[in-house]
Amino acid sequence: AGTTTITASQAGSDAFFPATDVSVSLIVNKAGLSIAVRDTSKTEGDANPAFEFVYTGFVLGENESVLATMPTVNTTATQNSSPGIYVTEPVGAVAANYQITYTTGRLTIYPKDRNMQTMTLFPSGDQLNIRVYSPVADLADVMLYNMNGQFLGRKNSFIGEGFTTVQLNIHNLPNGVYVISYKGKKNQFSKKVIIIH
Repeated sequence: AGTTTITASQAGSDAFFPATDVSVSLIVNKAGLSIAVRDTSKTEGDANPAFEFVYTGFVLGENESVLATMPTVNTTATQNSSPGIYVTEPVGAVAANYQITYTTGRLTIYPKDRNMQTMTLFPSGDQLNIRVYSPVADLADVMLYNMNGQFLGRKNSFIGEGFTTVQLNIHNLPNGVYVISYKGKKNQFSKKVIIIH
């Protein structure tokens, strides 16, 4: 990839004067290369796995050995992350002859006991994200209480096998500690959450 100059020259002869050189630029564009990170998983408490990449677009029989810098992965998931699904983003690859685009993947962190339902809470602005892991499908009421036991809201939700996120609106709630109660056909449990706007 790059730009080079092509010059046409015609020498003179007994019958003709030499022609003026004519130069044109030849632009060779970089080939498109897509780099995706494979979806993978781990168990809560384990270190992140070694991420694998999928390359699409190499030409002339080339492979990842032509990359001057290999890609790495950005993710918010760490060894201490709660169960859930996290984005994995490939970044940083460098190649002289390729224009690189990236496709994100997913890292699924399973709870240590995959036969047990779990719940992780993530306040975010005006929403409380309640991420539920269930080994089987369930129908549940997800309810919000204050620390005095006063009922504040409910969301009836279908909980699919695996991870399901339920959202509750919390924009009218003052800062404080609250209780989220999960009442399904297969299990019941509760968890405290601190909400700070």
